[in-house]
Amino acid sequence: MTSVEVRAGLVRALELDLVGPAEGLGDPREILAQVPSRWYLNGFLVPVDAPVSQRADEMVADELEAPGEGTDTDEDSSSEGPSSKKSFFPSSCGLSFLVPQGVACLTVRVSWGDYQRVTLSETDERAMWHRTPRQEQLLLKLPNRTSRPIKQSLPSADGLEVVLLVRPVSLTGGNGGLPAGARSVSVFLVNRRTPAPDIRREEAFAF
Repeated sequence: MTSVEVRAGLVRALELDLVGPAEGLGDPREILAQVPSRWYLNGFLVPVDAPVSQRADEMVADELEAPGEGTDTDEDSSSEGPSSKKSFFPSSCGLSFLVPQGVACLTVRVSWGDYQRVTLSETDERAMWHRTPRQEQLLLKLPNRTSRPIKQSLPSADGLEVVLLVRPVSLTGGNGGLPAGARSVSVFLVNRRTPAPDIRREEAFAF
């Protein structure tokens, strides 16, 4: 096994551990015995309109002072520690890239997983989380530029939205190797689902 293969294996192991199943990786219909946002540290979007209690990362507030860092001075004891700052889960993700002149449309494929909370039985109230793999595809027309974001809902995604921005690339001091008419394209996925009750909040997340 080469070093490149070892590195690729490590990257996939980390992706599965931190983000969760993907195409050709892990079980797309897995069942978790723990809330998925606690099981996976990254790779999910919360609804834009979710309350702060659902958007905030509670685990950050549990940070403890490392051994040897604390002192007994009044100045240090009165200072506010980093655990007072809240960290928020993202509600959108995206990427930006360049396209040459003449590109008229863009195919966008979105893959994600939805989790549903279920109990084992009428007599056993322990919660399990069942994952359902989802995938939708959109064909987006690319204008020369956009004056405002173009928004388009994903079919059958219950509130997931694709946002498109297009800007011409201004060339100053030479073309920098870019062809004339190149455009900068940004595509974002936004979770505009209706928030679910706290006990089932992950049902409105997109993983």
